Amino acid sequence: MAAGAYAPNFHEGSRSEYLAQYVFSMFGSSAPVLHQEDYGIDLYCTLTERKGQRAGPVAYYSVQIKSNEDPWEFTQPESVQWVVEYPAALLLCVIDKSEARVRVYQTLARFGAAVVAELPDRMALVPGQPGKTRTFSPATDGSFPMGAPILEFKVEDLLDDEKFRLFGEVLKFWVLTDHHNVSLYKMGMRSISMPSEYTTNEVPLVRNARYFLNYAPPEIRAKAEETAVELLQWLAYVRFSDSDFLGTLLANLALRHRNPDALPIGADLFVRLRGSTRLDVAMGTDPREPGDYVFAPYDKLLTDLHEKVSPADDGDGS
Repeated sequence: MAAGAYAPNFHEGSRSEYLAQYVFSMFGSSAPVLHQEDYGIDLYCTLTERKGQRAGPVAYYSVQIKSNEDPWEFTQPESVQWVVEYPAALLLCVIDKSEARVRVYQTLARFGAAVVAELPDRMALVPGQPGKTRTFSPATDGSFPMGAPILEFKVEDLLDDEKFRLFGEVLKFWVLTDHHNVSLYKMGMRSISMPSEYTTNEVPLVRNARYFLNYAPPEIRAKAEETAVELLQWLAYVRFSDSDFLGTLLANLALRHRNPDALPIGADLFVRLRGSTRLDVAMGTDPREPGDYVFAPYDKLLTDLHEKVSPADDGDGS
């Protein structure tokens, strides 16, 4: 290329990114990803809210920018895994430069791949048309409909204070909804929480629908089990300090039931609960007797409960 000149076509795609950066900077900070660092995301954004003369961060999210409404395709298993496991809220923005029109799509459809036993080898997130739509639809041959855009406007609409406020509320709802589902996935849950339907440029009233994986293979369930153990170990202490002894007992029973052969972190709480309640009296155990052990009353209670919740006899019960 000759010095003092450039290839204008090379910059066409960048113009969409410049416009998108301007749009999202209206709602907080918006930092472009350098082209040499681009791995599928174009903008890192922060959603902010004004507090007096200052603005504070509410949530962080990322944006992929396109200049057409073709499906956002992931053609390799590694790419599918990347977008499903992306650890932040993720939006798709389609820029029509000729009309200065912006369409913003939520990407909860990517979690549709997370509520099946195995991730697909290929996936396409398919943008829909503005209007009223279902939030999530089952995939067909790896195509996951994204539904209608959550926002559609022209850049000049951002100068209208009432419209700008509405757009910000819509954006906030969907970014926080995405954050919630990202948190579920990171905990090991294969579950999506969302509104059952929504309309472009309107704030949904509630998240009133949930899709989830009914049967989780051990390798999927392991992460959720690990999260549950950490939560129960912490929650047991919190409940004990609040003198919620029943809540402490239930947490301890869940921990003991999950792994009866291991000494859990916080085993001292099992001892403290025995000393603070009539658990030994109820279960007929005594820490002063030979052969007694830390978990004796818990194991007896678990055995009793196991018998009570065993499958009912199909006979006459005699």
